[in-house]
Amino acid sequence: MFRILRKRYLLRFKGIGILSQTTFVAVMLGLVNALAAYRSLSVEPVLALADTVPAALAVAAVSYLPLRLFYRSIQRQPLISALVLSLLIAGAAAYLFAMGIGSYYRGPIFTTLPWPPDNPSSASLEIALMTLFGYALVIQYAVSTRRERMARRRNTSNRLKALQARIRPHFFFNTLNSVASLIRTDPESAEKAIEDLADIFRVVIRADRKLVSLADEVEIARQYMNIEQLRLGDRLVVEWHISPEAQNATIPSLTLQPLLENAVYHGIEPSMSGGVITIDCSCEDDRLHILVTNPVPELRPAREQGNNVALKNIRERLRRQFDGDVKINIRNTRERFNVSIDAPLQHARRAKS
Repeated sequence: MFRILRKRYLLRFKGIGILSQTTFVAVMLGLVNALAAYRSLSVEPVLALADTVPAALAVAAVSYLPLRLFYRSIQRQPLISALVLSLLIAGAAAYLFAMGIGSYYRGPIFTTLPWPPDNPSSASLEIALMTLFGYALVIQYAVSTRRERMARRRNTSNRLKALQARIRPHFFFNTLNSVASLIRTDPESAEKAIEDLADIFRVVIRADRKLVSLADEVEIARQYMNIEQLRLGDRLVVEWHISPEAQNATIPSLTLQPLLENAVYHGIEPSMSGGVITIDCSCEDDRLHILVTNPVPELRPAREQGNNVALKNIRERLRRQFDGDVKINIRNTRERFNVSIDAPLQHARRAKS
């Protein structure tokens, strides 16, 4: 629970983080004043605590407001400069408020303990504590800013990795090379390949949007295989076996395409003679069954790591979508590599979005 609050509020420099820091400093300030009152035998400690907490909360608000006002300007500064500038702003606000509060508010503590402007030196502890609050706020600001920047960098990096996990860069460049070679000899095929490529990358960009029907997923997979057949020619043969009852089943977007890309990359490309990739989709007992098979080349290249990463990515996405109620089996024989998926049968009206 604390991590959730910290992620939503502390790192955004507002909300519960400021409130918790303010309350802590206010209570500490009250305890110090209560101790001073107890030693002077002038005021009950409980009254001292109740008197100083509101004042410290007010100082916190005054320190917080200018930092929020200049937040964007400070954020663009280097860390050290931002730290010093924030400290000056918060400290000045806290000091001015502490010096002026005695002119307008005199509770039990301020009537028994010396307070500015009568004896400014006696208020040094008060001002120091209030300024320390500003410093704590500055530290929080500096840490939050650094974490926000790091989070943005990680987010960008993760998006790039996710995109690469879905479609390998070599596919994009190979497709462009194939299209370039067809522009003069077969412009219609080149135009169709560009349209298929655009549709595929449009789906890649919005792949985490929601579930899609198996019919739509198969259509994108067919477009992908059309491009690969354009590049590999007769070396690649694709067989589709999609039962009618499975057409309306729903699965996460881009589930088939990575499996087919693996099949091409690991089963067809290394083989001089090529082979057949089969895709079977059927339904039985409220379960959706998907099977993708590809030939195993005689000379296996060192590509197993990429294969495992892609399959792991698919497994995690499916388990997250179906709450773990999914089975992915991999069977590797001497002649065929088989990947099977067994997932709950969901239709569009009942699917999670």
